[in-house]
Amino acid sequence: MAIFKSNHSDFIFPQLLDSDANIILKGNSMGHPLIKKDICVTNDVTINDENFLIITGANMAGKSTFLRTVALSIVMTNAGLPLFANEISIKPQ
Repeated sequence: MAIFKSNHSDFIFPQLLDSDANIILKGNSMGHPLIKKDICVTNDVTINDENFLIITGANMAGKSTFLRTVALSIVMTNAGLPLFANEISIKPQ
């Protein structure tokens, strides 16, 4: 984990929200950690408690990469790793 942080010095650690917060995840300019920063398309996302998202779009539009980015953000937060985002807040699960 220390090597990952050293290799990605521009990644940030997420702000952890209280367990009674209504927001599960709120990210600004989130990107997939395995895609180079200069070519990665970033996205904003907000997931509130008791909500769901419907992700639609054309083939090869980045839906799967977006979903992997959200899932990896949660897993990496639980592991104590920094994330590829400008700002991110997560409620630990």
